[in-house]
Amino acid sequence: MLTSIRIQGYRCLRDVLIEDIQPLHALIGPNDSGKSSVLQATELATSYLRGHGIQSNLPSGFGVEVQAGPWRGGFDASGTRFPDRPNHLEAIQHIPQPQAIHWSAGLLREPVEPWISGSGDPAFSSGHAPIASVLDKWLKSDRARFFAIEQRFIALFPIVRDVFIGNPTNNSVSWGVHLHGVEEPVDASALSEGLLFYMAYEVLASLSGPRLFLVEEPESGLHPARIRDVVRVLRRLTSEGHQVILTTHSPIVLDELEPQEITVLDRDVARGTVATPLSKTAGFDMREGIYSPGEMWLALIDDALAADPNAPVAAEP
Repeated sequence: MLTSIRIQGYRCLRDVLIEDIQPLHALIGPNDSGKSSVLQATELATSYLRGHGIQSNLPSGFGVEVQAGPWRGGFDASGTRFPDRPNHLEAIQHIPQPQAIHWSAGLLREPVEPWISGSGDPAFSSGHAPIASVLDKWLKSDRARFFAIEQRFIALFPIVRDVFIGNPTNNSVSWGVHLHGVEEPVDASALSEGLLFYMAYEVLASLSGPRLFLVEEPESGLHPARIRDVVRVLRRLTSEGHQVILTTHSPIVLDELEPQEITVLDRDVARGTVATPLSKTAGFDMREGIYSPGEMWLALIDDALAADPNAPVAAEP
């Protein structure tokens, strides 16, 4: 599991150290504070350290140092790994396979290639979300797992009678639902964003691990009442051996987390992006035990704006 990462020379990240990363960890901060850049740099760096990618594809001046369990390593601005490249097998052992998750509802509605018997889990990325392929796999090879996903989905959305897999063409699969009181099946292309995103996270939780899920704003497209349910699914991912690092603007997401699971990112004119654990932000000791994490974040913003609209939000005491 990734426990700390220092990123240098990547977009707005001049020299940023994020420590004490938890199995489920959130990055919060104002717009343009570097949250997405941290996820992108983390995906690029961990893939490279696991032996994927080539040095020439790294941005000029980009360097990273990570701590993953007992293993510490990284690469400098020239792309040279440390420890030496032969030891990148240790990185594979300690750094989970990264998976960037930044999906649109449109992407989740698209048919995908069917699962091929004997192959591994379908590959996910920011531009590819083979939800139907995974459901197709479990229906063919592990029906108990398919029905467990279906039952959790129905428990949250009681209007759903069952989940089905369709074949729009000979070379594609889709998924959809039958609704109580509705004769015609409803394909994923016609489902609401809430149902789409919840099923997507349920499917991720069913994948073999360990993986490092890098999730952009999991609250996107969800009714406030469903945001908590999605965060609980993400926490369940960690109980399956995965790690989740997410960005968010939602106090509802933060209220499902502990203070030690939250890092505040902010832009400082002199230093660039700065990372501060929520527990080390100004006024935390006074607010702890009175405010929830989401309320702390809102109060932190209000205090910073009242003091100086141009000051960093997370200035330490």
